[in-house]
Amino acid sequence: MVLEPGSADERCLVVVVDDQSAGRKILERLVSDIDPCVDVATFGDAPSAIDFIRGSTPDLIITDYLMPEMDGVGFLRWVRQIPGCTDVPIIVITVSSDVAVRYQALDAGATDFLGRPIDPHECQTRCRNLLTMRRQQKALSSRARALAESERRFRIMADELPLMIWVHDESSSLAFVNRTCATYFGVLEQELVGRHWHGLVHPDDREAYLRDFAASCDARVPFHGECRFRRADGEWRVLESFGRPFYSGSGRFGGIVGTSLDITERKCAEEALRVSHQELQRHAEQLSHLTSQLALTEQRERERLAKVLHDHLQQLLVGAAFGLERLSRRLNESPPAAGVSESLADVGNLLQQAIAAGRDLVADLTPPILHEAGLAEALEWLARAVRDNYGLQVTLNLDPALSPARDDVRSVLFESVREALFNVVKHAACDTCELAMTRADNDRLALVVSDRGRGFDPERLTSGPAGTGFGLLSMRERLRFLGGSVRIESAPGEGTSVTLWAPLGGESIALDSPTPSPPRLEADGELDDAPVRDSGSRLRLLLVDDHAMMRQGLLSMLCDEPDLDVVGEASNGHEAIGQVERLRPDIVLMDYSMPGMDGVEATRLIAERWKDVRVIGLSMYEEEDRASAMLEAGAVSYLVKTGDADALLAAIRALRERPEQRPSASV
Repeated sequence: MVLEPGSADERCLVVVVDDQSAGRKILERLVSDIDPCVDVATFGDAPSAIDFIRGSTPDLIITDYLMPEMDGVGFLRWVRQIPGCTDVPIIVITVSSDVAVRYQALDAGATDFLGRPIDPHECQTRCRNLLTMRRQQKALSSRARALAESERRFRIMADELPLMIWVHDESSSLAFVNRTCATYFGVLEQELVGRHWHGLVHPDDREAYLRDFAASCDARVPFHGECRFRRADGEWRVLESFGRPFYSGSGRFGGIVGTSLDITERKCAEEALRVSHQELQRHAEQLSHLTSQLALTEQRERERLAKVLHDHLQQLLVGAAFGLERLSRRLNESPPAAGVSESLADVGNLLQQAIAAGRDLVADLTPPILHEAGLAEALEWLARAVRDNYGLQVTLNLDPALSPARDDVRSVLFESVREALFNVVKHAACDTCELAMTRADNDRLALVVSDRGRGFDPERLTSGPAGTGFGLLSMRERLRFLGGSVRIESAPGEGTSVTLWAPLGGESIALDSPTPSPPRLEADGELDDAPVRDSGSRLRLLLVDDHAMMRQGLLSMLCDEPDLDVVGEASNGHEAIGQVERLRPDIVLMDYSMPGMDGVEATRLIAERWKDVRVIGLSMYEEEDRASAMLEAGAVSYLVKTGDADALLAAIRALRERPEQRPSASV
């Protein structure tokens, strides 16, 4: 006879307690024969057995009922109090058939009974069955401990994971939630287990979400869904949940195990990315439209320039050429035909118109004052041009010390302001507006063009038909590429405000800071080799202009005058200072705009150092600010190069006797 299969090296311990040695030996032999893996320990009294059992827990105890000192019932009660022995099977051997005795032994913890005399077959069968039961009991206990340990480890893992883990039973009630889940919803785990979670779902999402979840449960298929749930702090958050059905060993549906994760931030990022993508796509469409419009604008501008050159400037020059041809024929006649003076006047008038047309064309393309002076001065010029040409009165509030360091930024700002002012002229239906230039912060300036006209809906710039707001969109894109930005505020009937921000490019440029002076020259009268002036009546002139053709034209005209003597030329302010120091002319004809040192600074230095040298300022443009700058620097007069030659000669001869003449400007 053998026990039920167990571990190959698993042994069983049987303790036999009997005060009769013959009885102990019989029981020892019978039990040992059950299986080779059974060990038997025998004791003649209960106290000795108890001491042994405290150190080694047996798998089966066989005890006599009638023993001296301590009977079987007392022994049973002691054994059941020993840790680990509460469920050890115990067989009580008795010769009594009294039912009360058996009840007393059962109450004390007896598992089975054997009667004397002992039946060997019955004894071995009962012992074998109880040992098999004990092995199974120990196996179940081991499995229970392993299961408890596995559950403990799973609980630790589940509670430490940032995911919300949950299990639904077959009735769709929560059977398990981890600590993350309970904490997220602000309840105890036991408050969620056995309950439905429907109340945590957002009312607007509840019906569809629960329907999809129930359908997955009924179909026994995996579930995936997104829904808004109320977090412990009351905020509605988006959770993404995954569930998968599980089954028992027999294939019976047990429920759904799943996880949930808060994806609110991810959804916000996805939404921001979607909006950004739409914005990028909108920008791409705008840029595509802008590129097309720029190409059309460039073509239209080419056509306009060609028309101006062909229909106006070229016609004037052709007319002047015809006039010169007619004049030449008349001069070749003998005697010369009448009307020569009138022909000369006609040719001169045509040439003046051609020069004016060319000057206007240059100003339209890029006003020289923007590069020669600064942004504030260029905006003042623009305001005057808009007032003179369109009747729009522009109120200025400009900080003259502010100007971007980069030429491209200044140019884009100027063109943007011009576009904004033209929009006021074309669309605002008002005759006044304001233009302000201030410092926005340490690194940026702000230009604001505002009016109180009819206004418009800014949404039309992006959602309107093709061509709507082309100028404003172009303005925005050009500034954006240079590190600036545009804000357009308007509403129908409430006027419009266009704010331009642009980088200053470091420290702001103080436009009135003086140009570094040239090396110090010796004062009047301290040079041994100072030129001796002609005591005659001829006036000594110095021509200063960066254009050689202009100097040549002036030289040709002045050389024909018997009382004038051109003693030198210079192409910039630095050369002019040196020439004045060397030649000591009576009069300097000084161009306003030149590279390096301009005419204003050169005039200031000459007026400070040589009191007897008079400067007459010259320029291609008639702007009052240019005339004022030259006169304030010390010039005695300011004339336009394209003006009447007689006016220039008159201004020169007026200085023959060096009278104390008040500075004046002439066009």
